[in-house]
Amino acid sequence: EGRARTSDETMALSPLGCLVAGTLPQRLWALVERPTPADLERTLTGLGILRENPPVQEALTWLGLLLKSRWFHTELLEPGLWPSLRRGVRYHVPVGPQKPRTLHGVLDLWWQRRDGTVCVVDLQLASPPPQENAWHTARRALLGHVALQLAAPNTTEVWVGVLYLQDAEPSPRFARLGLSEIAAALAPLAELPSLPLPAHAAFG
Repeated sequence: EGRARTSDETMALSPLGCLVAGTLPQRLWALVERPTPADLERTLTGLGILRENPPVQEALTWLGLLLKSRWFHTELLEPGLWPSLRRGVRYHVPVGPQKPRTLHGVLDLWWQRRDGTVCVVDLQLASPPPQENAWHTARRALLGHVALQLAAPNTTEVWVGVLYLQDAEPSPRFARLGLSEIAAALAPLAELPSLPLPAHAAFG
C-alpha cells in the first residue's frame, strides 16, 4: 500500500539495515542521549555510518526539521515533561481476554503530561496521507494498548499520534482512544495464529 515502515518491523535490524529500510530516523531518535543536531551527528559517527550517504543526509534533514518545529519546543521541551519521556521502548504485551496473542515491537515516543494524560507517538518517514485507512486505525489501537500498559492501572484513555516526518510543519496527528475503542480495533487479532516471541522483544 506504499506506507512507510515502522520501528516494529525493523527492530531486529542493525542501524545500517534501518538505513536501507527507511527507519534510520526512528533508530537515531531512540539512541541519542538528548535529541539535538550535534548529538545526532555524534551518534551517527559512533554507529560507523557516513554522513555523506544521501539517505543519511535525508534522515538528518527531516529530523533537523522536527527539532526546529513548534511542536518539539512547545510540547516535548515543556518544563517537567522530559523526565517522563521514554524513547525506543521495546515491549511485549498480551492482547485478548481468552487466548491472548503476544505483540512485540518498539514505541518511538511515550510520555505523561503533568495532568496525567498519557501520550504515545509513532514516527514515520513519510508525508501525511490524504486520508488514514484501516491500517492506521489498527496501528493507533496497537500503540494505544501498549501505551496504557506503561501507565497507571486506572488509566482509561490515551492520546495516540502519528508524526509524519515529511510534513511541512511536523507535529503528531493525535486521536484520543478509550479502552472500548482499542479493544474493538484489536479484536480481529484473536483470529491470527500465534508466533514465537523473538529473543530481542522485551520491555526496556
